[in-house]
Amino acid sequence: DYIEQEKARNKYKSLFTDFVKEYFPKSVESALRSAKKSACFCDILYKTLHTFDQRIINEKISRSMMDYNDLERYAHRLLCKDGGPTEYAREVSKKYKQIYIDEYQDISPVQDEIFSSISTDNIFMVGDIKQSIYGFRGSAPALFASYRERYPDYDPSKKQKALKIFLTENFRCDKSVIDFSNMVFASLFRHDLAEVPYLPEDALVCKKKEEDDKGQRVTVALVEYGEGDVREEKEAQYVASQIKELIGEGVKPKDIAIMLRKTKNVVNYYKKALDNEGIKYMTDAKKNLFDLPEIMLMHSLLEIIDNTSNDIALASSLKSPLFCFTLDELITVADEKKI
Repeated sequence: DYIEQEKARNKYKSLFTDFVKEYFPKSVESALRSAKKSACFCDILYKTLHTFDQRIINEKISRSMMDYNDLERYAHRLLCKDGGPTEYAREVSKKYKQIYIDEYQDISPVQDEIFSSISTDNIFMVGDIKQSIYGFRGSAPALFASYRERYPDYDPSKKQKALKIFLTENFRCDKSVIDFSNMVFASLFRHDLAEVPYLPEDALVCKKKEEDDKGQRVTVALVEYGEGDVREEKEAQYVASQIKELIGEGVKPKDIAIMLRKTKNVVNYYKKALDNEGIKYMTDAKKNLFDLPEIMLMHSLLEIIDNTSNDIALASSLKSPLFCFTLDELITVADEKKI
């Protein structure tokens, strides 16, 4: 029960604390004691995780359930063995003429083995290591980097089975934006420090026509805010003031965009700041889930099931694409209902 679990947890925590105190042994004897305790902890941890894993697997089987990690693990078990493909994997591979995988920088080692097991010379990988954001769930961008080191550059004069192509030419951004991006990434991905370096061939090349390049400067702003201020609100006010200046200089509003890392609890500050400056805007920020048309329709259907006398829910459901009633047909139904 919970009390016993809490006691076991506290005991384990106490033992681990004592172990940490001896983590840096001062003698051969203390090193041996530390090694024995380390082995003991690893054994306990393995048994605990193994027991938990078996119990949760049995519970899922009893409910006929699987989650995403289960699908991944079972697929790996079916397709991979001892670092190579199984017979079943070879059969599966015959079903695919070409295998295309985007965002390969976010692939995990397990997923990489799965794809490798069902591919021959027909796999096409696309990715950008700088955009890897799923390290918390096991992605390994170094895997994608290893393919880059393994494959030679594309040479149109040669017949190559495996090769790499750098898509470095950028036709969208002004030169100032590209130069700034290259400078930032070259600093963050230093060749002598980063696991995945930013090499000269990684640098973007501006291919925008000079006459289309507006030559806007890149600005890095530090927005001050005091005690009691909301940081996001102050930032939104600054952004709105800068947009007002740009519009005053002749920049068209349709050429201005605000990109936010997240919109939840933030976008409203920007709406308010833009409203205060009298700037019209459009936003694609997600609405409340229950305001989405498809959710409102399902809610109406559930309302009818719960209460068949709910005329509003009935009318909205009948008028929806599910039943396609016209307004005239709804009036007829209403009249017959009254009779």
